[in-house]
Amino acid sequence: MSDFERIACPCSLGLYTGISLNTHNDVNDSDGPLSDSEAFEQPTSLTRSRLPTDFEVVLAVIPCTKYPDYRPKHVPCRFKLDDAIKARKESLLKLAARPFEAAMHMGVLARLRHILFLATSKKQHLVTAISGVDRAIRIQALDDYHRAMLWAELAIYHDSSFHHFGAGPESAVDMMKGVECLDKAQGLLADDPFSPAMPYFLRERASLILCHYRCDPDGGNLDDAVDSLRLSVKSIPRPVTQDSLRDLSSCLGLLTDTLMARFEARHISDDLDEAIDLHQQALKLFPDVTVAPDGGIRCSKVRLEATLDALTSYSIRLCTRFTDLGQPDDLQDALCWAELVVGSEYRRYKHSEIRRVNCYVNCRMEEFRAYGRLEDIDAIVDFINNSSDPRYDYTIGRLLIIAFERLRVKDYIDRAVEWLTRAIERGQKRYDTFGGFEARIKGHLGHHDVAAIYEMIDREPAIFSNFVRRPGAIAVPRLNIDWANVSSQYNLLARAFTLRYECSELRQDRDISQALENHAKALARAPHTSHLYHQFRLSLGSSFRVRFEYSGETKYLVEAIIHQRKALEHINSPHPHRARALSGLAQSLVQKCRIASDSEKPIFYKEAIDLFDKAVQYECGFIHDRLNAALLWANLLHNLPAKTPEEELEYLTQALEGYHHSVLLLVRATSMGVSTSSRLAQLSTVPRSLASDAAACAFRVAELDPENAQEHLAKAIELLDQGRAILWSQAAQMRSDLHRLKKVRGDLAKELERISKEQEQASLIGEVGVHSGEMTRKLATQWNNCVTEVRRVKGFDDFLLRLPLGKLRTAARSAPIVIVNTSDHRCDGLIIPSEGELRVVPLKRLVKSDVDNDVTDLLKILERRPEDDRGQFSLMLNNLWKHLGQPILRGLGYAGILTDTGSQDPPHIRWCPTGKLAFLPIHAACPRRSEKPGMLDYVVSSYIPTLSTLLRTQQLSRPTDPPTSPAATAPETHPRILAVCHPGSGPRMERLQFVWKEIEILRKHAEHTALLRELSNKAAKASDVLRELQGADWVHFACHGMRNVADPMESALLLDDRPMRLSELARAQGMGMGLAGEFAMLLACETAMGAPGLSDEAMHIAAGLHFAGFKSIIATMWKIQDDLGPLVTEGIYDYIMGDGADCGDKYTELPSARKAAQALRKTQLFLRDKKGLQPRQWAPFIHYGL
Repeated sequence: MSDFERIACPCSLGLYTGISLNTHNDVNDSDGPLSDSEAFEQPTSLTRSRLPTDFEVVLAVIPCTKYPDYRPKHVPCRFKLDDAIKARKESLLKLAARPFEAAMHMGVLARLRHILFLATSKKQHLVTAISGVDRAIRIQALDDYHRAMLWAELAIYHDSSFHHFGAGPESAVDMMKGVECLDKAQGLLADDPFSPAMPYFLRERASLILCHYRCDPDGGNLDDAVDSLRLSVKSIPRPVTQDSLRDLSSCLGLLTDTLMARFEARHISDDLDEAIDLHQQALKLFPDVTVAPDGGIRCSKVRLEATLDALTSYSIRLCTRFTDLGQPDDLQDALCWAELVVGSEYRRYKHSEIRRVNCYVNCRMEEFRAYGRLEDIDAIVDFINNSSDPRYDYTIGRLLIIAFERLRVKDYIDRAVEWLTRAIERGQKRYDTFGGFEARIKGHLGHHDVAAIYEMIDREPAIFSNFVRRPGAIAVPRLNIDWANVSSQYNLLARAFTLRYECSELRQDRDISQALENHAKALARAPHTSHLYHQFRLSLGSSFRVRFEYSGETKYLVEAIIHQRKALEHINSPHPHRARALSGLAQSLVQKCRIASDSEKPIFYKEAIDLFDKAVQYECGFIHDRLNAALLWANLLHNLPAKTPEEELEYLTQALEGYHHSVLLLVRATSMGVSTSSRLAQLSTVPRSLASDAAACAFRVAELDPENAQEHLAKAIELLDQGRAILWSQAAQMRSDLHRLKKVRGDLAKELERISKEQEQASLIGEVGVHSGEMTRKLATQWNNCVTEVRRVKGFDDFLLRLPLGKLRTAARSAPIVIVNTSDHRCDGLIIPSEGELRVVPLKRLVKSDVDNDVTDLLKILERRPEDDRGQFSLMLNNLWKHLGQPILRGLGYAGILTDTGSQDPPHIRWCPTGKLAFLPIHAACPRRSEKPGMLDYVVSSYIPTLSTLLRTQQLSRPTDPPTSPAATAPETHPRILAVCHPGSGPRMERLQFVWKEIEILRKHAEHTALLRELSNKAAKASDVLRELQGADWVHFACHGMRNVADPMESALLLDDRPMRLSELARAQGMGMGLAGEFAMLLACETAMGAPGLSDEAMHIAAGLHFAGFKSIIATMWKIQDDLGPLVTEGIYDYIMGDGADCGDKYTELPSARKAAQALRKTQLFLRDKKGLQPRQWAPFIHYGL
């Protein structure tokens, strides 16, 4: 019950109205109900002057034994305290002969003095108030009902003493006395449990117990409080009237608070569910909240600050349940309400602004932790970036921790330690300030004045601003330290110290020591029955394990396992953190395997594998926690030392299982519908060599298990295909499968296109605006239902599912594929022939670190002039030839693919390099001595990102062409060619002098064999080019290219009005533009060079066009000489549009883009042998795709 809202009976109402400053009509409005705002807004407690004289109290007037038919109502009364107290003193002196009226006067006089105490904090006023009520209670003329009301009033005074003067544990006596008073009040009314006063008694009693618990978790019986509040809710008369709305709302609100406190203490999910249900019931009572047809709540415009606070609490509790159970609906609803309460129109409510913003920030952080959307981090930064308010310190620190765990940016963890340390220091300062202030008040025994209070407030305004009990009140509440918040701060700071110790190159023991120290402080402040206690213990176990890993002291590992086991016992399903608990203990057990005896090792090993499997399969866990568990599983087992081949086979077989789950979960974590920036961020958090390490593991398993070698090699191919070029593969798979579906069930295909259009655009554009969680969830449900229906169609049981090796191998029908896998474990070539067995070529002299160094050197070499590379480029090609080229060619010979090294018709090989090897020109590998043959002399080379992408591109045809149209039946007979030419413009852009020559050559070749459409100079505008691409079979770009390493999707071809970005090319097919061209010539710089950090994702222009629908592409790996463009153009088109015997022959055949790879090889031979060009000049040109 509020200090400024008290119950009264008709017997004493006149004693208030007689001294009230309100008009007679104001205080005697017995006929009309309270307005909406009067029913729900808290009454103004005091005026805002320094020494207030006018006070307002809202009286809840209820029936009594003398007036049993009185209709309950709320009556506001405003007083000048000094005058009111003087008047009641004088009237009391006249009532010696009338004891009942005297008792009523004494009660009113005590209440006025208590209000004066609240205004001045002078203890003598509280002492006098308590004495006055005690005297009134002893008057024999009172009946049980009125005596019970006075006992309840005395309980409020003890409550005030507890809050205002509680400097130590002994002050709990005040709270216990208050509960005893209310027990006596209830006892007096035991014969009438439905008395109008009973709901107030029960509510106040529960409030005292809850407050006692919050100040001292070992005190306060929460079960008792819950029972009292449930009785209070039942005791409120039904049907609920406008006047009783405030009482019911207050009871429900307090009951939800108490249930939440019990949930925090004992982690009983039913308490959390009931709290949320009751909170929703309470919200339905608010006038600005409406009930939806489905029984839910709606609120588009908040009119009352009380509603704002209630919705904030509702959002917090929904977010808590999401954290506990991981149900997406809870998070989306929580975020919906959080977005509402932080709206700009509510910024005038400064008192609750911090709480509302923190609610919103916490929802966003939970969403980022669950789904990894960078937009959530951006939204948080908009609210708290550059904030000087110290109350955001903990929020910012927590944000930095979450961002570091996902993105691994070292600066984040250093800043997190700073912010969290500051938050804890501020909390300690607050405690010291309040503690000293309370002790000072208690020491003065009420003889200080209001000026002393304001002196303390003025000294520390930032601390006191958040803890003044209500607007305008002078009295400062008792210090109420929230154990959950404080212990969470200590635990998070400990986590930050551990992460900093773990990721630092120069590990300081001080960091891990401080981590353990702060963990101990967190555990000391949390009740053992609390769910947070067990999460803190799990975190402590992780810190002990980290200390063991870098110190080697077994005692720390023992402690880690003890704490993690105990925590796991209490973090039960369906808690989403259980996945993290399972994998944490498994990680420690794997470390135990390293030091255990031979007899113990199998026990720990088996348990660890079982725990990893449970963590990965735990559907209630967050996808990123499960992914981390799978990564740990694979990495730890792959690196676990083995003493025998049999033991090694056992470890690696289990590691391969971990890799299998890692790749599957990574694909899910980067699924369509999330922006590209978020998906790229997720890809950057896993080991860049994940798929390559998985393949290396499978290769070794194939050696150890030769009887099943082909099966293990098939597994390697599947893992490499699923774990690389994920963004392109997902989009290409959806496009290809929809294309197949249109021929059978056009209605389902159309529906899926409708649903997926917005998701695909969001996933490829990388720009997401306001939160659209509700729409995303709705579309996801529709998508899943539609996909389920498609898979019931005959022949579509594998719709949008990963391709098995049987289907992947069909990509090699037209030409063998060679996967070159680089891993820290081993490097291999895997030959996939058109038919026959798979063959592994161990590349024992190829080392992944050397490849990485060669790429770094190559990027530096390309920045210098050719004459300044001092032979480094040729040395790199020589090493590539010896360590990769020669072994692979021998393997091709053993496989019967390369039979005649001097053949004029060499085999066509499609290279699929992994990791940073994709940046090196395998097709140009050659001995250092130029007279000896190299790769260019032996094979025709093409490059592909993955087998599945190539396979799906092979199946693609232009959807806009009817089956009988010339373009569909014979697209190579008269190809429609789009020529885009722009020499460049701008002060920083070198003007290209030879691009016009390229177009002239193309025009000459296309004169009789093709339909040519030119967009040159000012006509080469990005939007026009994108539109014309829809009808083009071939396209030729002669312009500048730009690679964006920081944001690969912003790599672009530079046209007249603006860059045509990779994201636009990728979006083209998703928007149904129908690109399905045969051939593209990209004679612009760096059109086939991606980002080194995402080398397996093939994030470059050539890949974008390949995905958009062009099957065969000639592109460039680095900057090219302008004057080479016409030579390459002449050689390529002369071959694919003519006889092809030699460069310069006349046309004797129809144009065929299928010969593009052969045309490029012949052109490069011409440039090398006839023109005498060096590899650096002719090697950047590569063929991509079919």
